[in-house]
Amino acid sequence: MATITNDQTLDRTLRQVLAEGNAEQNQHYPPNVFDTHYNLVTSFILTEGIKVFGENQYIKDLLRPFHKIVLIPVRFGKAKLPDDYRHYTGISIFGDKTKKECLKIDGLEDGQTPTKEQLEDAQEKYKSISWDLDLKEVDEYNKLTSHSYKFPTLKKAIGCIFESDCIKVAPYEIPFIELHYIRQPLIYRYGYAVNPDDTYSYDPTMAGAVETEWRTNADDLLFKGVNTLYSIYVRDGELRDGMTLLKKEGLF
Repeated sequence: MATITNDQTLDRTLRQVLAEGNAEQNQHYPPNVFDTHYNLVTSFILTEGIKVFGENQYIKDLLRPFHKIVLIPVRFGKAKLPDDYRHYTGISIFGDKTKKECLKIDGLEDGQTPTKEQLEDAQEKYKSISWDLDLKEVDEYNKLTSHSYKFPTLKKAIGCIFESDCIKVAPYEIPFIELHYIRQPLIYRYGYAVNPDDTYSYDPTMAGAVETEWRTNADDLLFKGVNTLYSIYVRDGELRDGMTLLKKEGLF
């Protein structure tokens, strides 16, 4: 019985593009140029996909390899964004079922986050629930946190992405948040070996090769995007504004 896999490879997309262009000799598409195109298309898909992430299950499934959920400590009302953060998708906080008190976790010190087991045990012990924190723009956040009677409560907690590297959270007694986000992708590099006729063959074991993280459900978008950039490349050997071209083609 054949094995069914969802694994994507850089070579899979390259072969699809070369087949479409009827390019039997792959020296017409140098690996370094293909890498540039593939990484550009990856960035474009992530940027455009996040715009409809919350309303489209197809996009959620598509971006799943890049979606992360982490617990981050809050100190002095601030939570530092992870180094691989790219796009926000949601924030959860934990409290009792009345939404009046934060979840208590035995032995947890200020500035720490619980392990998965500690969090699950505390949720069971205190019948805890989680709910979404409302992300605001900086101006609105500042206005609400200084308001005389609209100051945020645990039930109506708010936050804002501040100074590009942290999230401000109110009320300040929230000890940690659960951040849902799209992370930065790796910089992919096609692995290959040079053949005697100066063509190249796929070799994922090449030193420095970095395989794609996409799954096969991204086939259509990767092919369409890379093929668009390849078509321009073979016509004039230069790509002046790849992002503009991809938007014009309307991958989404």
